[in-house]
Formats: sequence, structure tokens, C-alpha cells
Amino acid sequence: MNKMVKLLLACTGILLFPAAGAAPKEHTLRNDKLQVSIDDRGRLTSIRNLETGRDYAGGDYLWRLYYDTQKAKEIEVLPGEQTPRISRRGDTLTLTYDRLNATDFTTREAVKLDMRLTLDITLEGDEVRFASKIENGQPHTIVRELHYPLVGGMPLPEDHKLLLTHTGGQLYDDPKGMIFRHSNASPYKTPAQKFRQMDAKYPMRTVTGGTGGCMASNCFAYVGDSEGIYFGSHDTTFQDTGHGLRLYPDAEGEFTRLESGFYKFPHCFAGETWTCDANVIAPYTGSWHETSKHYRRWADTWWDHRDAPMWVKKMRSWQRIIFRHQYGELLFKYTDLPGRIKDVGESVGADAVFTFGWWETGMDHGNPHYNADPAQGGDAGWKKAIADYKKDGGKVLLYFNGKLIDRESEFYKSGRGKEICYRDNTGAELFEQYRFTGQGTFLADYNARTFVVADTRAPIWRKMLLEWADRAREYGANSVFYDQLGYGERATNWDLSREFPVPNMRVIADKAEVLKMVRDRNVSFDPEFALGTEWLTDVTAQYCDYIHIYQVTAGKYSFIDWFRYTFPEIIISDREIRDDGHRTPCEQHAAEGPAQRHRDLPLPRPDRQDAALSGLSGPGQRHQGQVRRPAAGRHLPRHGGLHAVAPRHRGARLHQRRRHGRSGHPHAGGSRREGYDRGSGLPFHGGFDAGRRTGFGRRPRSDAGAIRPRRAGLRKDEITMRELQPNATTRASGTRVSEAPALRIANRHVSAVVCLPDAECGYYRGTRFDWSGVVRDLRSRGHRYVSEWQPRHDPLRHDGLTGPADEFTQIGYEQARPGQEFLKIGVGTLRKFSDQPYDRFRLYEIADPGIREVTAERDRVEFRHRLLSDEYGYDYRKTLRLTDAPGLRIEYTLKNLGPAPLTGHVYNHNFFTPDRIATGPDTSIHFPFRPEGTWREAYDSVALTPDGIAFSRPLNPGESVFMGDLHGQDPEAREYGFSLRNLRTGAGIRVSGSGKLSHMVFWACPTAACLEPYTPFRVFPGETGVWHIDYELLV
Repeated sequence: MNKMVKLLLACTGILLFPAAGAAPKEHTLRNDKLQVSIDDRGRLTSIRNLETGRDYAGGDYLWRLYYDTQKAKEIEVLPGEQTPRISRRGDTLTLTYDRLNATDFTTREAVKLDMRLTLDITLEGDEVRFASKIENGQPHTIVRELHYPLVGGMPLPEDHKLLLTHTGGQLYDDPKGMIFRHSNASPYKTPAQKFRQMDAKYPMRTVTGGTGGCMASNCFAYVGDSEGIYFGSHDTTFQDTGHGLRLYPDAEGEFTRLESGFYKFPHCFAGETWTCDANVIAPYTGSWHETSKHYRRWADTWWDHRDAPMWVKKMRSWQRIIFRHQYGELLFKYTDLPGRIKDVGESVGADAVFTFGWWETGMDHGNPHYNADPAQGGDAGWKKAIADYKKDGGKVLLYFNGKLIDRESEFYKSGRGKEICYRDNTGAELFEQYRFTGQGTFLADYNARTFVVADTRAPIWRKMLLEWADRAREYGANSVFYDQLGYGERATNWDLSREFPVPNMRVIADKAEVLKMVRDRNVSFDPEFALGTEWLTDVTAQYCDYIHIYQVTAGKYSFIDWFRYTFPEIIISDREIRDDGHRTPCEQHAAEGPAQRHRDLPLPRPDRQDAALSGLSGPGQRHQGQVRRPAAGRHLPRHGGLHAVAPRHRGARLHQRRRHGRSGHPHAGGSRREGYDRGSGLPFHGGFDAGRRTGFGRRPRSDAGAIRPRRAGLRKDEITMRELQPNATTRASGTRVSEAPALRIANRHVSAVVCLPDAECGYYRGTRFDWSGVVRDLRSRGHRYVSEWQPRHDPLRHDGLTGPADEFTQIGYEQARPGQEFLKIGVGTLRKFSDQPYDRFRLYEIADPGIREVTAERDRVEFRHRLLSDEYGYDYRKTLRLTDAPGLRIEYTLKNLGPAPLTGHVYNHNFFTPDRIATGPDTSIHFPFRPEGTWREAYDSVALTPDGIAFSRPLNPGESVFMGDLHGQDPEAREYGFSLRNLRTGAGIRVSGSGKLSHMVFWACPTAACLEPYTPFRVFPGETGVWHIDYELLV
């Protein structure tokens, strides 16, 4: 081997050949999916997918660290110069470096640093978590950078491609070749002789793979046809993160040894401690979709996206118009908005206009002074133009720049702009220029306008952003748009108040915070008023109703499918997708010039009208596990230099927001975990197994509550309620319990009576619980497990049912306006009647009951409920099957046929009454975990025990007890299960399920003790959620 190569490899801590002698001792963590191993030197010797046998480790070290002194920057600390202490506790391996050794290159002397580094490697199901802790005791130093975890010498299979989230997704066929071609190739400025590195950062604006942009999400992966490896930095601080993509030289000196990992920036001063537990690596089996699921599972813990207004979801395209250029040229007048501009839009089906440069000084000029042009009537003239354009349904999107301050503006000259602008590591102002050209050359080369960048943390800037949104509403616009708030700047604001200057590493979090402020304010005034920004980053996109994409989304390596699959609710414009091949040079210039110039151009040929706009796809267009990409953008006809842009898709995820109970009811209260999703960040993934299956076509709305039997003779086994409750009272409305249709099923050990849904005489017709699968009677071996628990049955009462009753949290209520519809799975679409918060205890009008079918066999019955509307669509099947355990199994499948994900929680209320148990000391309740929670009030009748709940006395008539946040003391205790038993007779129920438990609710009255396990669900369009619950009947 070349001596220089050997030296370089030794310097970087890479080992090609183990030293002679005893083999290093290995420390291994292993479960049924993954294996991770390190040797006693701290090298990663295995990170293996046990399902496929694929191992991605190359035996290199896991980390590097860099620190500064007053005299030097980026002094490197290498793991090969250290010896760790390695210990194990459960599923965690810990590497401890009590002091660190380094070479101070200012003196070329070895130094011992009073720095302690602790690295944890933890096996967590299908992921390996890599946590770190730095304790800096070395005076006059700052730890700037930690590279960890690193997977070096990766033996990458030939079919593996590099997947980056740059501009929503890029997929590179030849990862090593791509990194090499787009790396730090210049030895003069970079250590290119030691390694080659391709820049990739979240969420910083940079050039990656030859294309400008930023990582839209904080992860990357190497994806093969049937397996791959996922790298995720699940960091809720949203600090800048480097996605490490390096090549080191092999034995022949060629840059072929691939290293991948994450780079974090602690800026840890002497006397401080820094920790990070965000980074995970996951070898996986399956397609690239698995990487999306890993990231979204984490993102759902912080995701806060509202359902976009319907007009945004239906918006096919917009025209992006600059009214006045930054150097003064008037391109369009206000009167053109309802005139020529509207005519052009209508000719291509574009019913929205994106207005740039509408203020007096023009585009990128005078910011932040956005004053309507007095020569065109000022505010009144602009407001009238908007109102005239909006006639017949047109929409106006009003532009403001979210960060730029013109250095010639009064705001800057007065000193206010100087006080809040970004400053570099010396205190100097950071500035930007956008070199638009006129007809000559001097403007762009010498006389470009200069801007400073506002720090969005500044209260005065935030106040202005809110005021601009208010002004947009006052003008009558349908949306406010803030340019450039969707990415982190490469140069940011520095704090010079300490021994070492430190930059703000959370710029994107600050921008997200201000976007949330604007969104919440907008919604409080008008839920139909939309918010948009430019550049695609997940944490900012969650607060926006649409994103104006930047950079190429239809290039050679573009794979925006990844972001659209992961976040299908985010609406993204096509922007740079267009076919310019058939235009004249005049049209080409008009459409691609800086402002879509005002010109008299010929109309397009009539035979090309049908190809005017690129079509909108649904959210991800999933079909058999793949994402159907929309066709490349087609030619957009131009009139007078106007330019139409089509958004990427219309789908929008319906995020469950806060709901409230009402006082005086068992489910009222203020607990954080109380019995329903309150937007608290509980994870959605993991509840159901979402597999993809084929779907139906659309059906017309059905007759109310219609049941369509799927086999002749269904009524043969049908019985009425009379034999079960011959003396049942009736409701004042006239519905008799005895008329409620039901079906009897049985096997050798168990019999059950199951009610059939019926809109006129069904046993349950409320709007809280799923109508299907209501068990009216359940018996086994002389014991009865389900019976009537209320003295008077009311089919319209919210809890007027028995047995295992399912409720899905409502979807879309907060976004609906009074008179509009929202969704209750298992019931249908309901009509919102007021602006009051959703109340599960009220009865709502059923706007669309869907189509129901029932199929029965001797020991089982399947209920099928299909619903298709403009907003929602699903195919829901629920099968009740008696088992020989003896017991009852309920199997569920929920296929999403609509345009948006179905998300929320589902729980079973479990109105079980073993041998008509009276709630009290004879009631035995146990859990597979140590429970904790908060009672709604201080009770003298009930208390938690180390493994359950115990009553000290019977409950009195009218008395109830409630706990809304029942959960295990161990956060990892998510096992779905409990048991309920009548100690007097021995009859009981043991419950288990396939879902991941988020929490339970417990409610009891004198005649029923109900445990309600909540499971999160999230089913993408085209996918099917699958889960089950088992009820073992005990004696």
C-alpha cells in the first residue's frame, strides 16, 4: 500500500487491516430484527438486518470531534487515539471516554483534554438509537462539531441508490460516483487529499449534487429493491444538521470507502454539558416507502398541520405576476388584474393569481414598506382590483417577503432594520443581492440592490408579519404569502457576547414559530384565509396551506415522491416544470424573464388548449405500494407574457386538533391524556399495520342506513330483542327495543347476539360509536358477559349500547364550517351545526350514512361500511368471530379511498358486565403494566394498585368514577391488554390486541366498569389499516 495512503487512513481513524494478535472482543445487541456490534476499541463491526442477513458495517470508528481554542479552529479529536470503557445495561451499550487525546496542530504537540464523551447505542425495535453527551471541562475551548454516528467502509450492494430529501427527494443511481463528482475536489481550499465530501444539510440552503436547495427532512437513506438502510436525525430542536456523505481512499488510493452519518454542532463551552439522542439508523426490509414510514412515525410526535381550505385543495393552477420590477419598470397595472390577467387565466383554467411587486416601489424594492401605488388609486384602487378579479370565484394570493430589508428603505435607514438584521462572526451585517437585469449590463454587474436579512426572532419583525397578514385580509385577498421563510440561511445571526462567537443553529425553528403565529391568527379571523411560503422544509410546511417550491422537482434525479408519500397533506407547486419546446423566442423570453414582461403576443394554437395545464395528482397516488408520479408539466399557453403554475397535488391530511369534554359527564375534564386525541403529539404510526390493497370505484350516496345483505337467507338467523328483554321500556320517539334487528351466532362454547345497523329501528342510532358489531348478548359455559347496563334504553343516546363498542375520533370537525360535513368512521359524514367545539355526547345530523353490507356464517358475522364523498372515502370491514378459547375475536380493516390520510385514535369502550356485576369490591381489574394516572377527583371508593384497580366499596346509584390518563409508569409499556373479573362468580374477560396502546380511559358506574384502550391510527390514501382485538372469556 502507498505509504501516504496508510498515513492518511491512520490520521482519519480508518482501519483496513486488523493488527496482529488476539481478535478484538465484540459487544452485541440483538433482537428479532436487528443486530448491532462494536469491538473493544469502539469500532462498529456490525449493523445487520437479521431478516435479510445484510450487514452495512465496515469495521470503522463511530465518531469524530472538533474543537476551537483562541488560537486555532477545528482541532480534530480522533477515536483511534482513545480507549473507551464499554458497559451494557439492558438493550444499551455505553462507550465512555473519560478524557480525550488530541494533537494541537498549532504546536504539533499531543494534549490531554478535560473533556468527557459518553456514547450510548440502544436497540429500539426496528431502529438503533445513537445518543451522545459531551462534558467540556477544558478551559478556553469550545466543542464545535461532533460526527456521530458514523458507518464507515459501508459494503453497499449494487442495487442501492442514495435517497436524499433535497427539494422533497433526490434519488442517485450511483451513490459513490455522485459524491465523488460533487465533492470538495479542490486541494487548495479543502482537504481533498484525505476525503471527498458532498454537502448535504438540513435545513440549510446549499448546493447538493450540483443543484441548489435544502434538505426538506432530516434524514437520508440507501435504498435497494427490497431492502436498505435509513439514517434519521429525529431532532425536535430542528437545529442545523449535516448529512455526512464521504469517500475515503482504499488500499489503492482510490476514493471508494463510503462513510455515512450525521454531523451535529454542540458549541459546548468550557463548564457546559451538551446532549443529543436524536440520531437513529435502521436497516430495513422492503421498498423505499419504509424510510418514509420511519420518518413520519417520528414526525407525528410534533406535526401540527391544519386541513387546508377547500379552495386551496381544488386550485388547479395560478398565474405568477410581477406588477412592477425592482428597477422601476411597470409591467402590469392594477386594472389589468380583473382584465387581461383574468382573461389569460380563464383561458388555461387558472382561477388564482399570485401577485408579486404590487406595491409602489416594486418587486424586491423598498422592503419592508408594502404600500399600494398612489398613482393607481392607492389602497382603494388595489382593493377594487382584487374585488373585481374575485368575481366569479377568482382567488388572489398576496406576496410579502418574509426576511429581506432593503438597505435603501426608510426602515433600514432609521436604524430599526440595522438593529434586527443578521450579523456575522465579526459583527458585520450580512447582506444578499438578487441581480435582476434590465436591457443593459450595468444594473446587474455594478448596481444591484442590496438587502440585509431580518432575524425572525425580533418582536418588531414578527409584529410586521402579523400586520401584513391583516392587511392582505383587508385588501380582500384569499391568502398571504411570505417569501423565503421555508429554509435556513447558510449565513446566520451570530452571538458575540461570549468567549467564542456562536451562530444561531435553529433558524428554521424560529421561522416555523413565526409561521405558526401567523397561521393561528389567520384561522382565528377566517379559516378560509390561506398561508403560503417558499422552499420546502417539513417543520415550516406544517404551518402552511401550500408551498411554492424552489429549484428543480423534475430533474434527472428528482424524486419528490418521497416527500409526497411522507407528507401527502402538503400542497406543493410545480414551479419549474414546464415544456418550453414549442414556443417562439419571444414567448420563451416572456415566460422565463424576471417578470413575465408585458407584451402583445399571439394566442396559442387552438389544438393545444387541451394540453394547457399539468394535471394534479392525488396525495402520493399510491397503487400497489408504489407512488404514481404526475406527468411532466405540459406547455402552458402564454398571453401577454403571463405564466401559469400548477400545484403538485391537492391532498391534505386532516390533523386532529384539540377537543374538549363537558362538565358533569364521565369524559369531561382537562387531563392531557384524557380519552381522546387532543393534538398532544401522541404517535400515529404503530397503531395499525398499513398494507396496500386495491380499492373500489366511486359510488353514489346511498339511502339512509341501507344494509345490503350479501347472501340469501341472512334473515334466517335474525332475532329481535324481545326474547332478550321482554319488558324493555321504549323511547319517547316511538322506537321499540323489541323491534331492533339482530343476528345470533354460535360455536360449541360461545353464543352471541349481534345487532344489525338500521337507520329506523336499529338498537343503536347515535353518532358517537360505530354502528356495526354491537354485541347485545354474549354467553359461555353458563355465564353471561354482556347484558343491558342502563335502566332505560335510548337508541339515540351517545352510549346507548352494550358490549365492545368502537369509537373513532372525529376527522375534520375543526376545519368544517357550520353546515359543512365532518367524518365519523363507522357512522358516516355528520353535519356541523355551530361553531361550538365538537361534543361526542351530542347527536349530529347524519349527512351521508354510506353503504352497509352484512355477511353471516354460523360462528361469525362481517360488517362492511363504504363511504365516498368529495372529502372522504373509506371501505371499513369489521368481523366478529367466535373462537374455541372460548372467546370472541374482532378483526378490523380500514382502507382509505379518499384524497387525504385518515388519522386519529380508535378505542373500544368495553361495556362488559360479567354475570351482571355490581361495581365494587367484587370487581377485579388487572393490567400487564404498573398503572398510573390522575383521578378526576378524590374518590373514597377506588384506587390504583401495583397491577390494577380496586374498589373499597360498592358504587352508589348515580355515582361514577373516572380517570382519563391511565397508562403504564414505564413509557415503553404499550401492551394492549387488561382483565376484568367478577370475583363472586369467577366470570371475566381477558383482553389483548394488536395495536400499540397510547393510553386508557377508565369509567365506572354501579352497573358497569369500562376500560377503554386508545390506539393511534393513520392510514394513507390507497392503504389499508389492519388490527384485531381478542376477548378471552374466563370462568
